[in-house]
Amino acid sequence: MGKPNLNISTEDKRICEQAILLLQEEGAGWNYNWEGLHLDKMLLYNIIVDGDNPVFSSGAQIINDKCVRVLSRYYVFFNYRTDGKHLIDKTDNFEELKYTLQFCNYPLVVWSRTKSPALFKRLVNSNHSIFKGWKVTDNKVRLIYPNNYQYIFYKGDLNEIS
Repeated sequence: MGKPNLNISTEDKRICEQAILLLQEEGAGWNYNWEGLHLDKMLLYNIIVDGDNPVFSSGAQIINDKCVRVLSRYYVFFNYRTDGKHLIDKTDNFEELKYTLQFCNYPLVVWSRTKSPALFKRLVNSNHSIFKGWKVTDNKVRLIYPNNYQYIFYKGDLNEIS
């Protein structure tokens, strides 16, 4: 809820802080530095690790009191990237998303991207049960900022985004 998790160990906190520093070292850009992550606007921000090594990170960003955006500030660290040939095969088979959705008690849950909605359409037709009932917009929708239009993959009432 936009506040540091005080229930994690000092060691886990250290690993998470190191992961965020590595985001910046890998040149992930402004969206992935301390300010750009918008941690104060996140319902939660997860960092998945393999031992001490960060695998990927992802957030659930609160858009408003009725809408949350999942897979916000999603980043896969260099050592865990795939070749991209199988776009619906994810490092964790959407386990992190399943975990996150447990906390997203909002009338609308969205996943957005600026590029083509083709990935979303493949997910609708995939065997991933997590996406049962999800829909894809054919056109870009304004999201958060006035000039920020993205394709939306969503579950719930899309009218709640405004």
